[in-house]
Amino acid sequence: MTATSSSTALLPRADDAPEVVPALLAASAEFRVGNRVEAKKWLGRAIQGALNAGHAQRALELTEALSRLGEPEGGAQASFVELEVGVEDGDLVATVPPQAGGDDDEAPTIPPAPATISSIRPPPPSRRPPPAPASKLPPPRGSGAPPRPPSSKPPQGVPRGSPSTVPPGNPPPPRRRPEPELVEKPVESKRSALDVVRWAVNSGEAMPPEGSIEGISLSDVPGIEDLPEDGQAELVARGKRIDLADQEEARHFGAALVLQGRLSVMPAIVDASAAHCEAGCLLYSEGTLAEGVELRLVSEGSSRIVTWSSGDMDRAIGSCFWVKEELQAIADRYQAFAGACMGALGDRLDEGLRAMVTERCEVRALIPEEQILFAGKLVPGLIIIGAGRIELFKGEVNVDTLGPGDFVGAEQVLSHGAAPVDARAGSDGALVLVAERMTAHELIVSLPPLLELLVT
Repeated sequence: MTATSSSTALLPRADDAPEVVPALLAASAEFRVGNRVEAKKWLGRAIQGALNAGHAQRALELTEALSRLGEPEGGAQASFVELEVGVEDGDLVATVPPQAGGDDDEAPTIPPAPATISSIRPPPPSRRPPPAPASKLPPPRGSGAPPRPPSSKPPQGVPRGSPSTVPPGNPPPPRRRPEPELVEKPVESKRSALDVVRWAVNSGEAMPPEGSIEGISLSDVPGIEDLPEDGQAELVARGKRIDLADQEEARHFGAALVLQGRLSVMPAIVDASAAHCEAGCLLYSEGTLAEGVELRLVSEGSSRIVTWSSGDMDRAIGSCFWVKEELQAIADRYQAFAGACMGALGDRLDEGLRAMVTERCEVRALIPEEQILFAGKLVPGLIIIGAGRIELFKGEVNVDTLGPGDFVGAEQVLSHGAAPVDARAGSDGALVLVAERMTAHELIVSLPPLLELLVT
C-alpha cells in the first residue's frame, strides 16, 4: 500500500457512517500537531464506528491504514492528508487543500456530518518550562564577571558563633533526592484493531469483549471476579475448550468453567452427585488441604467447558493472594460436599435428601491438629467429615481415626450428651460440615431417614 493510497483510505467518504466522519477528522487534527498516539486512538474509534454500522470492508481498509501508519512504504511514509475544516450554512464541511501538481477543482468535499467536531481536543500545550528572566540568568562563561565572594553571614537558623555542622575543608553531604512516585500503568489490550475487524469479517458478528469466553465475562464469575485484567487475559488465552456428551466426564484439571449445559460434581471414586454446575460456574480443584478430595465433572446431556491446568491458574493469579483464598474457599465447599458422599450419607440417602442436609451445614477448614471436640463438653452439633482425617483421643491415646463421610459425635447429638473423647484434625488438617445443634435437631425431625442413619 503506497502513501497515496493510505492517505486516501483515511479521508472521510460520502458513504461513511455518521460516527466515522468526526473520528477521522479528529485523527487528522491530532496527526497535524504531531500527536500520533491520539491520532491512532481516533482512527480506532472510526474503525469501531464502521463496524457498528455494518461496514466491515470500510473498517478493514481503515485498519490496514492504521497498521501502516508511520511505517515507511515504498520510499514514502504514510500520513494523514491535512483537511481544511469550515462551516457553511451552519454545517461542518471538510475539504482537501490543493496538492502540488494537482487540480484545485478536484478536491472532494465531505458531506456534513450530524456529529460536531467539538470533541476534538486542541493540541497539547508545551510542557517545556518558560524561560527564566534575563536578570536571573547566570553570566556566560568567559564573560569576565568576577566570582561572587563567599558570604560571611551564617545560614538561617544557625546562631552566630555556633560551630558549623560541616567541618571546614569537607564537602557538604549529598542532598537526598525525593523518591519517584509510583504510577500504575493501565493494562494495554493484547488484541489489535486488525484482529477485531478480521473477527467481524470472518464470523459476521462483533468480537466478544476482552476478559470473556463465549459471552461469559470473567469479571462476573465467582472466585475470579477480582482478578486483574491481565490475569483474565491470561485465562482467556490459555483456556482449553472441551465438548462433553451425555454422561461423559472431565477430570485432572486445575479449574473448569462451565460455558454451556449442566454438569454434576462427583468424587473421583464414587458415583454420587455432590452438587451441580451450570453456565458461569467455576470449579477450582485445589483447596486449603494439600491432599483433598479429587473431583470430576459429569455432563448431564451435552455441555461445553473450558479448563486450565494448575500452572495456568497460578500464572494468571500471580501475587493476587485474595483471589487464591477465594478460589480455595470454593474448592473447599465442593470437596466437603463430595467427601460427605463417600460414607453412609452417600450410601443411605438419595441426592435430594443429601442436598437438604449439606446445604444447611457450614464448611469449616481445620488446621493440623486443631481440636473440634473436647472430652466432657457438649457436642456443638452434627459434624460430617468432608476431607482429611479426624483423630479421636482418650487422654494421649489415639483410639480411632475417621475419614470422609463419617459422622463425629452422632450419638451425643441425639442424646444431648457430652463428648466421650477429644477429636482433632490430623497432621494435614481436615474439612468438616457442621450443623449447629438447633439446625441439627430441625434436620433430624424433618428427615426421618437421617434419624435412622444416626441411630444405626
